[in-house]
Amino acid sequence: MEKEIDVFELKEKLKNKEVVLVDVREESELNISKLNYDVFLPMSKLLQGNIDGLKQNDNIVFYCRSGNRSLRAVDIFMAKGFNNVRSLKGGINDWAEKIDNSLQLY
Repeated sequence: MEKEIDVFELKEKLKNKEVVLVDVREESELNISKLNYDVFLPMSKLLQGNIDGLKQNDNIVFYCRSGNRSLRAVDIFMAKGFNNVRSLKGGINDWAEKIDNSLQLY
């Protein structure tokens, strides 16, 4: 299974409500820019083992600033038996460049 999803595919999946969108950035980053996520699960909590009620059969897309932390989240969840997990390639910055330029790059 592909570990990443690009912004265009995610846009379609969000339109059809096909995914659970999980923001793995830290709270201080929420004031800079954000997508309309379903779950806020900062990497610091995820590393402590918190999976915040997400279910193994959920179709989950993680996102962060650039895609590095969200890729790490995919690996963590796959190790816990989750199969339908992907990372937003390029993160929120790629989304801001290609989908919604009202969002701030950082």
